[in-house]
Amino acid sequence: MQFYRFPAEVDRRHLWISVLRREKWRPGEPDWLCGLRFVSAIGMYHACRRGRGELFSSERNLGAVSVGLSLTSTFMSAAQVLGVPSETYLFGAKFLQMCLGQSINVVITVIIFLPVFYRLRIKTTNKYLEMRFNKTVKMYGFILYIFATVFYTGIIIYAPAVILNRATKLNIWMLVLTTGIVCTLYTTMGGMRAVVWTDVLQTLLMVSGFWVFTVRGIFRVGGIQKVWQAVYNGGRINFGDFNPDPTQRYTFWTLLLGGSLVWLAMYGVNQAQVQRYISCSSERSARWALFINLAGLWTVVGSAVCCGLVMFAFYKDCDPIKARILSATDQVQYMLLIVLNFLLQKRH
Repeated sequence: MQFYRFPAEVDRRHLWISVLRREKWRPGEPDWLCGLRFVSAIGMYHACRRGRGELFSSERNLGAVSVGLSLTSTFMSAAQVLGVPSETYLFGAKFLQMCLGQSINVVITVIIFLPVFYRLRIKTTNKYLEMRFNKTVKMYGFILYIFATVFYTGIIIYAPAVILNRATKLNIWMLVLTTGIVCTLYTTMGGMRAVVWTDVLQTLLMVSGFWVFTVRGIFRVGGIQKVWQAVYNGGRINFGDFNPDPTQRYTFWTLLLGGSLVWLAMYGVNQAQVQRYISCSSERSARWALFINLAGLWTVVGSAVCCGLVMFAFYKDCDPIKARILSATDQVQYMLLIVLNFLLQKRH
């Protein structure tokens, strides 16, 4: 990967225009192909070591730490990794309060849902519907889950493909197809164990990337105090909005209550999450996995929010949206890649 080097005397007020118009940075094919090859290798490795019964639940012998980190990254997709910093840049750090709702639902899951699914030793949540009701209800649940998963997965694959297409000029449908094929192959070959360890790698990469971005950005801006002054004066430290009006974009109550209900559906009964924590070696280990996941969620979302705050402080004197350099707010996601490239470049 080659970085465009700016002269030391470039004024930050003109920096954004220079970067966006010249666009010297393009991640080459080895940059993104390396990741696809690596996850494929993980799938092949575990496919060779996988025994009978390990495909869906890994014979219930996974540890709490690995499963907890896997739970963290399950719904922390590339769209959210790019979206949360952009959301913070545009609307402030209040989105972090969503983690309060996640904390509530994790406690509810540990108390109510986990004991039921783990003790029944079932591999799918739809099996519970059959045991509790009948096969017709199970089929309805299965169809609804398939529809929801297809639409969700389509968005999750398409969103980062758009950004990668913008950065590499590679065909967007080729990116979508390649990502989908690789993910399907390593999942079916390696089973749950390959999925979990790939998720662990993803979580570590997300957090380390956020931290590198944040630390480098703080030094570029001039220190933590200057970053804090910029975001505070810019109204980006906006916690404590207790307005009960549900029509506002975000308030404490909508994030707390709405976040609890949304994430309870994810952690309580969603197959992607249930299948992970019932793969733990014991019920106690599964409980610890959920709490480790909670710590991971706070870490990932908090790190993403810090990235957005640093990005705001960096461009406080030259907002690319107000300067009409960006034609739409959703292009802030691409700006994140540009800023990351600049912050990681070496000084002359």
